[in-house]
Amino acid sequence: MVALPREKLVLAIDPGPNKAGFAVLTVTKPPKIIESAQVDLGADRPLGIKLRYLYETTLEWINRYRPCLAAVAMESWCKPYDEKWLASELAAEARAAVRIAAAARKIPVIDYNPNAIKEQLTSLSKASKEQVRAAVRIHLDIDHDLGEDEADALAVGLVYCWNKTGVSRWAI
Repeated sequence: MVALPREKLVLAIDPGPNKAGFAVLTVTKPPKIIESAQVDLGADRPLGIKLRYLYETTLEWINRYRPCLAAVAMESWCKPYDEKWLASELAAEARAAVRIAAAARKIPVIDYNPNAIKEQLTSLSKASKEQVRAAVRIHLDIDHDLGEDEADALAVGLVYCWNKTGVSRWAI
């Protein structure tokens, strides 16, 4: 268990149908990483099993760190039946599993649009995954490689912390 008060920790999550990124950061100037990870939900598993595992994993992180809030990446809206629609629908179900776990522990959830996160981190709303990962590594002074979903979770948490503490990326 982390010794910081509950109001000083945010749980950031990038949920997906096959992998999810989790990160806990201090809501301080500057934010500090307590823990981050990329969780494989099992691409070959039935969707219901993956969602249950995501729900249980979210509960484990909440129980371990007792954050004040969960900041969650949401998928950009897309037109029904276009090529991204199915992935977006599956991601919505993954977000629902996270929201239910947070509600079970009375943790509020705030959603972040990926394009807004990218713009705050890189000044490009259409930044690539690699650009986001590089920005996260620079802003959080990380010297090791990050999984895509882990980096995305850290990006969500970093943007939340910046917004909460009144710090912009330009001040860093």
